[in-house]
Amino acid sequence: PPVMPVAATAAANAISAGTVLVIDDDAAALDISRRILSRENYRVVVAGSGQEGIDKALECKPDVVVLDVMMPGMDGWQVLKMLRDNERTRDIPVLMQSMLNERDLAMLLGASEYLVKPIERDKLSRAVRALLPAEHSGNLLVLESDGELAALIEEQLGSDSWELFKLDDVAQAQELLDTVPFQLIVIGEHRDTEAVAEFMERLQGSPEHRHIPLLLIGASASETAIVEQLQCYLRRQTPAPGEVRVEAG
Repeated sequence: PPVMPVAATAAANAISAGTVLVIDDDAAALDISRRILSRENYRVVVAGSGQEGIDKALECKPDVVVLDVMMPGMDGWQVLKMLRDNERTRDIPVLMQSMLNERDLAMLLGASEYLVKPIERDKLSRAVRALLPAEHSGNLLVLESDGELAALIEEQLGSDSWELFKLDDVAQAQELLDTVPFQLIVIGEHRDTEAVAEFMERLQGSPEHRHIPLLLIGASASETAIVEQLQCYLRRQTPAPGEVRVEAG
């Protein structure tokens, strides 16, 4: 079947990758986290104190909480305990961050992940993405000439958690990168291998896009091998970025 083009309003239709609550008394740090996560298409809610963070967690029930440790009044450890003690918030993944490396203590007290400040964009994006529940997997770009790979993806368990963008126009795919935050890019067989190679080179050379996981499907790859790799991503078993090639097998 022919590849369906993506409408010009694709960015407006991109699904939210999930809601992230950021709790930090440092206004500058809050703004940095908000900008980083908003660019990844997360709905970001911010709180400037521990008590405000607790209130907003109960109000909006976020998918992930990013929590600073060192705050005046109610610090991050107290907030973490209150989140874990409340049945309405106890199961929300909490990513703690601090200038001090107290990862072991954080994990012992119930944190889901721990990062040491200053936090790089890629590390924050990867950590949040890894903690999100599968129903908020995000946007998936499929670049190929014949549409067979996109059809195979749509048949897989977990595919309904993704907004699928199917393209055969490499230039349009490049333009779409600037408007839609993708959580996964899959590249199949394509008639213009030179354009695809340039697309991949630009992707890997861009600080804004090189964190996106890239799955390359070779012409000799069996359907079994393809499905196995796809399931790793669609079920979020492989959240880390990087390039994976599927060849014969």
